[in-house]
Amino acid sequence: MLEQLVQEESKECEELAGLFKTLANPKRLRILFHLQKNSATFTELLKKMKDNPKVLSDNLNTLAEGKLIVKSYIHQVYVLTPLGRTVLQNLKSELLRQIRRYKESRLKGWEEKT
Repeated sequence: MLEQLVQEESKECEELAGLFKTLANPKRLRILFHLQKNSATFTELLKKMKDNPKVLSDNLNTLAEGKLIVKSYIHQVYVLTPLGRTVLQNLKSELLRQIRRYKESRLKGWEEKT
């Protein structure tokens, strides 16, 4: 029983680490934030991201492997998956707010010490 719980927890940690690794790239985050507003073709993303095609392709593949985006082959556009939408909503609403609060409190504490 305990061993099973440890294995499940370990699997969850691996999944979260993989998600964080996927999100740890500013270019990939920019792609996700763009796709949150609109679906886009490869060419549209290339113009928006101002990147070289190989780098964009690699980043799109990484996001797709992470189950955050999919390509609609009928319309030839990239879209967020439900997981991608959930991740972005949580990132933008709660996590960024907490990061900003933490930075502000650290800055305030530092100013008080000087």
